[in-house]
Amino acid sequence: NLMKKENEYAQILTNFVKCILKKTGTFTINGKSYSGNNMVINSNGVSVDGYNLQTDIRNLNIEINGDIESIDNTVGNITVNGSVNKIDSTTGTINASGNVNGNINTTTGNVKVGGTVNGKVTTVTGNVKCEKINRFDFR
Repeated sequence: NLMKKENEYAQILTNFVKCILKKTGTFTINGKSYSGNNMVINSNGVSVDGYNLQTDIRNLNIEINGDIESIDNTVGNITVNGSVNKIDSTTGTINASGNVNGNINTTTGNVKVGGTVNGKVTTVTGNVKCEKINRFDFR
């Protein structure tokens, strides 16, 4: 189990952004669009559904069309045209037009939700704006 945890931690450190959609959607990254279900951005570039597509990852601006299972963001600005189940963000800005059905965890990143957050919101110094939050925790 310790080895599994170390591997998960190493993967978190190497992925800048990881996004899993509920069904096929569109990812637009710095003006280039791709269709797929899974997106990972790391030091090697952009990968959608396991295919390496783009290597320039400077000044990340990401737009996603579709409902998302989860977003793990360490850096970059993300706009979601749809709902999200779970958001984890270190830095960067996430804008979601729909609801967040699970939790939002942010360190210094800002999150704006067009609808309701149905889970818990935890932040250190980030800002969270939405229509309604069910639970808010201060660290």
